[in-house]
Amino acid sequence: MLNSKRYLKEFGGSMLAYVLVVVVTMYLLNAFPEASWRPLAALLPVLPVIFAVMAVIRGVKELDELQQRVQLMAVSASFIISGTLTLAYGFLELAGAPPLNTLFIFPSMVMLWGICTSIFSRSYA
Repeated sequence: MLNSKRYLKEFGGSMLAYVLVVVVTMYLLNAFPEASWRPLAALLPVLPVIFAVMAVIRGVKELDELQQRVQLMAVSASFIISGTLTLAYGFLELAGAPPLNTLFIFPSMVMLWGICTSIFSRSYA
């Protein structure tokens, strides 16, 4: 799986940076409610996520062909499932359901990717 030392260092460092940047960003947004730079501050947590994505891409490139196939199937399934669920919820919103906070869409896609990776890995065991 994605467990090379380089990958773990890059991804783990990115996630640590993400947590720290989120804490600082939340402090700044709460401490300065009228500041004109708030939109830029709100986007700061995206930077470490970009580095995490780059680490994942590099990590997948290092996998053998079978593991890459498992990852492709898992990402494809999570993309399709997430898209279908958000589309369905969008229609539910038209019927009066409370709006979905879009901050939860990407983490749910990553969670589904992990679940699908586990499922597809078992089919090749």
